[in-house]
Amino acid sequence: MVGYSIAILIPVVILLATWVFFPHKVTWKEVVFPILACFAITLISKGVIEKQLTKDVEYWGSWITKIEYIEEWDEYIHKTCSETTTDSKGNTTTRTYDCSYVDNHPPVWLMRDSLGEVFKITPDHYAMLKLRWGNENFVEMNRDFHRIDGDAYEVSWNGVEEHIEPITTEHTWENRVQASSSVFKAKPYTQRELKGFGVHDYPEPDEFNRAPSVLGPGFNVHLASRYLAIQNAKIGAFKKVRMWVLTFKNQPLEAAMAQEAYWLGGNKNDIVLCLGTTDNENSPFAWAYVISWTPNETTKVNLRNAVTQQKNQSIYTASQLLVNEVNKSWVKKDFKEFNYLTVSPPLKVMIWFYIAMVVISVGTSIWIVNNEFTDKAVGNSNNNFRSGNSINNRFFNRRS
Repeated sequence: MVGYSIAILIPVVILLATWVFFPHKVTWKEVVFPILACFAITLISKGVIEKQLTKDVEYWGSWITKIEYIEEWDEYIHKTCSETTTDSKGNTTTRTYDCSYVDNHPPVWLMRDSLGEVFKITPDHYAMLKLRWGNENFVEMNRDFHRIDGDAYEVSWNGVEEHIEPITTEHTWENRVQASSSVFKAKPYTQRELKGFGVHDYPEPDEFNRAPSVLGPGFNVHLASRYLAIQNAKIGAFKKVRMWVLTFKNQPLEAAMAQEAYWLGGNKNDIVLCLGTTDNENSPFAWAYVISWTPNETTKVNLRNAVTQQKNQSIYTASQLLVNEVNKSWVKKDFKEFNYLTVSPPLKVMIWFYIAMVVISVGTSIWIVNNEFTDKAVGNSNNNFRSGNSINNRFFNRRS
């Protein structure tokens, strides 16, 4: 907050200096109102900057319950408009006329997920799921149409788990930890070090809203990825959790710590199982490390111990252990506990903000001095200023 206090002082100092050195050119309103305006700008900017710095994205799992195809259709919109004209003699005339039109609605393909959210999809996506589920039904829309009577078709998930379509959606949330210079900051790593450890980025959902939950190569990784995607869809919303498995081949345990630092501890709904893999898939994992904000530390300890006791490096088996432990003991961290953290804007952001305040204040001062508004009372008795009358006395003698 100190940085913003300095920003507020900039217009106060510059505008009050303008008032002192050009008393006959300045009215009190020309000083007070710009200061109040700069104060408001500072508060608004503070809110905008903090919102951007604390904005984060987390990933939710769900599955598609229904897809819909709504055909093209049109409707006739009855509308009456009015127009007012003025002749050369100043007489006005108002006339009404029919301005009805045809509103065309193009076809649309939609999907609904288990969380109740609705998304647009492509025709190819609809065709793929229609072929998989095979139960398309016609829906009569009973529209009041003009020429094109568009109806709809819908296909619902058939309840077969092998045919389930898990999806991943992005949701924004406030993460004050990532924008605060607090004790929660992890050890910094250079980009070269992060690349050397092979850290992973969060995967963005593709055009089919699919995003992998297993990142990195490994034994049974494809089977594990499908399994974990389904589990994130089925229990993710209920437990408010997103489960990840990340592999690091022939890397030391510090690779997981670098991953934790890179993801700033992960999202509040994340539990991330990091695994050290080797060339020998029939040997135990080299190490296991769990990243999570969960307040239940036993979840992390139990999962790590269970995975390191595996006799092979099956990512699928590790994923099963992850799901079992989440079902038993996962608790989501309430990030409202971090509301006390102050947000620290980057230095370059504050420098540019100070420059903007200086430019606005100096520009306002130049306009005040050169505009047509003057304080005549002070201008006619400028000797009072020179004889030592205080600013407060001149303030009460002013008139706007």
